[in-house]
Amino acid sequence: MRGGIDEKGSLRPTTEPSAYSRNRTTCGVDLYQQGYAPTLVLTGGDARVFGTGPEEAVEMRRWAVRLGVPESATMIDTEPQNTYENATGTNRLLGPASILLVSSARHLPRAVPVFTKQGFRVTPVPCDYISQNLPRESWDDIDPFDFLPSDIALQHTREVVAEVAGMVIYWLTGKL
Repeated sequence: MRGGIDEKGSLRPTTEPSAYSRNRTTCGVDLYQQGYAPTLVLTGGDARVFGTGPEEAVEMRRWAVRLGVPESATMIDTEPQNTYENATGTNRLLGPASILLVSSARHLPRAVPVFTKQGFRVTPVPCDYISQNLPRESWDDIDPFDFLPSDIALQHTREVVAEVAGMVIYWLTGKL
């Protein structure tokens, strides 16, 4: 699981997982608490290009423990900087195994084949859905404001473009 980190700063008193990392970790915690996952493997290192900063997996572990998972039921890899390194690092920790791969729904089409290529038998567990079916009784229920651009729509577009670019790059480099 990986999704980002929000660093401590003048307005944020502590380093914490980003919203994506919190959501993904919470999904994993739910699986653990329901008995589907005996161990949480949390991956992600320092994402800074220059200097050093907090490690994402450490913050995700802190969040999981806060939600009730014993630290002994977690494993972390603080080296990965991308999905491919998440898969190879998880392979070093677990070896080929059956795993529940928790990630954003938009990210799983790239992540599943990357983990599968590392020898895992993957069951995808999507979270962080950004679309939904709008319950419309009739065409009369359509609001014209639904068709206007919004800041969140621009963010979602950026995320989709990043995933498509990631898939193309991974395909070209043989990681898919």
